[in-house]
Amino acid sequence: MTVEIICPFCGNVTKLDVDKDAYAAYRMSGLFGGSVQNAFPDLNDFERETLISRMCFDCQEKTFNRPKPGNEEAFGKRVGECEVCGCPIYEKDKVDNKYKCPQCSEIFETE
Repeated sequence: MTVEIICPFCGNVTKLDVDKDAYAAYRMSGLFGGSVQNAFPDLNDFERETLISRMCFDCQEKTFNRPKPGNEEAFGKRVGECEVCGCPIYEKDKVDNKYKCPQCSEIFETE
């Protein structure tokens, strides 16, 4: 079955193809309290996060600073994570030979 989920942040609609019985069981497991990984092992991280938070892929990309499927090239190689907040840091975050965390704006060097 196809479920349509409206992002609470931007209003975009994400359509996901899921097993009807697995979706019904997941919804019944205490207001989405069940394990999304167990219920939907074939979905990718972005799809599962959409089921949990209702956040679309674009908003997840901005919020978590990780490339959505198909956008990996724009982010470049992952070079580490922010020493302050733990946000992943990619080549795209480079500013004047240092890296700027897109979450907390901390500036640091990586190895």
